[in-house]
Amino acid sequence: MDGDFASAREVFDPVRWVLAQAGPPQGAIPPSPPAGPAVETEPTWAATVFPFIGSGEPVGFAPARWGGTLGMEYLAQKAEGARRRQLLLGAANLNASSYFWKPWFAQVQGTLTVLVTGEKGDTLDPANRAGFIPASSLSGGGTVTVFPASRFPFLASAHSTDSRASGDYAASDYRNSRATLRQTWRDPLGTQTWVGSFDYSAISSDAFGRDTVSQLEGRYLGTQDPHRTDAVLNWSRNRQPGGAGSDILRAYASNLYTPTPDLWVSSLANLTESDLTASGSGGGFTQRLGQLSSQAVWRPEWDERLAVTGGGRVFVNQFLRGGADATAHSLSGNAGASFSVTEETTLNASLTATRIDASGADPDLVTFGSVGATYTSRPFDLGFAAYTLSASMQGAHQSGGPEESRTAGTVQADQQLSRTLPLGEAAALNLLVTQGGGVIEDTFLGRTQQLRAGVSAGLRVFTGESAEAYFGASYSGSESRGGLNDRFRLANVQASGQVRFGQHDSLSANVTAQWVRSNRELFGIEEETRQVYGGISYQHARVFGVPRLRYSLSATFNEGVLLNARILGDVDATRENVTQLVDSRLSYDIGRLELRIGTRLAKVDGRDDLQWYLRVYRHIGQY
Repeated sequence: MDGDFASAREVFDPVRWVLAQAGPPQGAIPPSPPAGPAVETEPTWAATVFPFIGSGEPVGFAPARWGGTLGMEYLAQKAEGARRRQLLLGAANLNASSYFWKPWFAQVQGTLTVLVTGEKGDTLDPANRAGFIPASSLSGGGTVTVFPASRFPFLASAHSTDSRASGDYAASDYRNSRATLRQTWRDPLGTQTWVGSFDYSAISSDAFGRDTVSQLEGRYLGTQDPHRTDAVLNWSRNRQPGGAGSDILRAYASNLYTPTPDLWVSSLANLTESDLTASGSGGGFTQRLGQLSSQAVWRPEWDERLAVTGGGRVFVNQFLRGGADATAHSLSGNAGASFSVTEETTLNASLTATRIDASGADPDLVTFGSVGATYTSRPFDLGFAAYTLSASMQGAHQSGGPEESRTAGTVQADQQLSRTLPLGEAAALNLLVTQGGGVIEDTFLGRTQQLRAGVSAGLRVFTGESAEAYFGASYSGSESRGGLNDRFRLANVQASGQVRFGQHDSLSANVTAQWVRSNRELFGIEEETRQVYGGISYQHARVFGVPRLRYSLSATFNEGVLLNARILGDVDATRENVTQLVDSRLSYDIGRLELRIGTRLAKVDGRDDLQWYLRVYRHIGQY
């Protein structure tokens, strides 16, 4: 058929449209076709799916870029409660990358590692004491990315790695097999994003067996005024040696609705079903948690001093174990308002009603209402410091619940002194001292007197590119006497930023240490916790002025948190819980040859682990 619309295929070809969207914009104008009558031919199926067929362009994989390392390493390890061991290994690692047809069409990467080891440990076996026990392993993997620079990239990867060949810290020898499938799609305007993925991780070792985690996830992100939406559906399965494992389903959705500048509504829905099985004969349990809530805030344009809030919430908790079923659910609604009489004074009121239904108990309706006022003064300049005073009063009444009827009144007052001390042009020290107290009159507990105090100091350093850092420390405490007898203490130290001492050395940190101690006499609870998390790193690129002689020291902390993350569906987690790791290494380069000596001190599952190693390896290839 002649004419402008010969066929629907000529009007719109979906395959060619996808390829056009995936490719970069073409800046060059194609040459004009030769003169003569046009000859219409029906494209083949292969040419439709792969338009480069018959185009005359070179088709295939581009010459691969490859590189790798050849090396040997000696490792000595002494772990608390375990035998000493020595490990001698030789490794050959090869990496290669290429692309098919065009870099924007498909990219491929691959890796292959050959490992030969010999291990010797302190044991009564004469054969083991006489020499090293040989072993070998082969590992590797690959990654394929289709349309990597487009709005809809696809990624597929599969890797198997040996912990002994990674060059990183590992408390024990294991093999980690990892696979990922991920498809992303984003609309042309960038307002909607869809992501679907599948992840699999298997960690296996002669010491603990095989631990697997599978995870399937879909996610949606949307920004279409007046809505902003985030939704996630996640399923994970973990299987551990000894019969332990989990099946967890998580569904989450949030929406922010802003029809006008003075009204916004935040809504949330989530559902979690956890089926956990303990190892051995410990049994297991199933727990279902569900929540649906919405909260609105209205601040009228004609008087922004007024803010009105309101919302509702539905919550369900079901616990199943050994045939027993315990279920509780609640339905609540709330309303509130606040009005700023002046810049310093605000009045507020709120009302909440909650209906609670629990297994084995009668339904109960609990209402809670409160009215109050707060005052915060403007800072007063005392010359040596700035002084701020704040005070609040509140009256509240509760009906329902175990106390049936309860009324309380609270009066609080606080004051603080703050000062900033410049320390030259590039540093400043911020000091803050707070002190306060209050009285609570409660018809159920009686009178309670409260005292609290705190002090903090923060040093901020900024000298352009050479330093930008913050160091802070604080201590606070509170004590209640009378109807409630509680004590609380909190100490916190924080360091973050980067400091360059010279042309070749620098220190970076982002670490927080926290100590908490609480005593609640009413419940007979006394707790003390210590947590250190974050990391500190020091690097020197020219030790003793020797070119290519480098030193690095890093310390990583995750103390106070003991968690089996794999049973919760974390595919990137390891089996060992490493709460502290200090890694020190000295390296020297001679051309493409690198010599490295280092030590590692770690705390794994509460046990100390000390390692030192000597490594020699050579870079080969193009990268």
